[in-house]
Amino acid sequence: MAGFDPAGAQSVNALNPSLLKSPGFVNYLVCRLLLGLLLRSLILAVGYHLYELTRDPFALGYLGLATFLPMVGLGLFAGDLADRVNRALLLSASSALATIAAFGFVVMALAGGATVWVFYALTALFGTALAFLRPTAIAILPGLVPRPLLSNGIALTSSVAQIATMVGPAATGVLLVGGPLTAYATVTAIAAMLTVLSFMLRPYGGIGEGKKSDQPIIARISDGIRFVRTRPLILGAMSLDLFATFFGGVIALLPVVAHDVLMVGPASLGLLRSAPAVGSFVAAILLARFASERYAGPKMLTGAVLFGAAIVVFGLSTNFLLSLAALCFSGAADTMSSILRNSVIQMSTPDDMRGRVNSVSFVFIAGSNELGDVRGGITAGLLGVVPAIVIGGIGAMAVGGLWSLLFPSIRRLDRFSDIAEAERARTG
Repeated sequence: MAGFDPAGAQSVNALNPSLLKSPGFVNYLVCRLLLGLLLRSLILAVGYHLYELTRDPFALGYLGLATFLPMVGLGLFAGDLADRVNRALLLSASSALATIAAFGFVVMALAGGATVWVFYALTALFGTALAFLRPTAIAILPGLVPRPLLSNGIALTSSVAQIATMVGPAATGVLLVGGPLTAYATVTAIAAMLTVLSFMLRPYGGIGEGKKSDQPIIARISDGIRFVRTRPLILGAMSLDLFATFFGGVIALLPVVAHDVLMVGPASLGLLRSAPAVGSFVAAILLARFASERYAGPKMLTGAVLFGAAIVVFGLSTNFLLSLAALCFSGAADTMSSILRNSVIQMSTPDDMRGRVNSVSFVFIAGSNELGDVRGGITAGLLGVVPAIVIGGIGAMAVGGLWSLLFPSIRRLDRFSDIAEAERARTG
């Protein structure tokens, strides 16, 4: 199949020094670090600030909806645009929009007396920026590293993103001790740096520079959707993440858990938010060092079940350290499938469709994270925060078992080479 290179499906166990010699890749790693800090820090600061003002779990759910609607509404169009324009410029422009949204929160905090609708309006503006940021940031990577090193580049990028997810919320929790204004100002500075550095990215060989197309935009977007729909392995992996996180996501409820269940302050809230990333980072190191490359598909399914089990433990816990441990384990379980899922998508997609396919993946991710926040907020408002979390964890466990039946291609997946053989059989 066009776009699939078995050589790219090499082991991600070792960091190849040649990666750091690839034009623009080090700059890209810094950009991904800043992007990760931006995403995790702003959402946490806004959620904490809003709950401090309202004490209403429903408000946190609606905050997730304000993020979700523009991301899903614009995500597929953003992916198409990423296939037709210079991706570095698009990344820089969307970072500038995120900077404006973050600065809006600074102005709101300075003015004081903010109403709830201001939170939702600025969050929707930030969600609009994310609609372009996320698929473009993923799609530009193959233009920055040689294809045989792509798996290594994905793994290293994933590690950098996890570092951002560990550091960002913990630092934000400390900043919030001094008030929301301090956190908002810091995030604005991060977004401004991302805008400048992403503008300086220069993919090599014309990859990522954008290509003109005579097709109507709806036809181009449909091609990306059709590509995913006709490949059960990719569709199954994307939807597994969608539904497991939809049920098991607890990020939006962390301010409620911290304040009402564990009775801890903003610094401890930051640690809770960082805990899944700590687990992910440790698991990635252990898997890279010790894990076998066999049984990739069953590991993805097992990861969903273990993720749900960890969420159940978190929901039932009233001990801060146990809650931290449960969230760490949930991140580790999620890592069992994430690197494989991203590698399958990247290595199976032609460059001229990469933006559209990644935008489909982005819509799945947005649906899982932001709609999961909506589900959690509404369920917590109706049933209480503990039942909302426990029921969601059980749902995530059920998804792992059900997907093994609905998508046998995942259950049967052993090695990366199996994907190449399946594509050759499919295309004849």
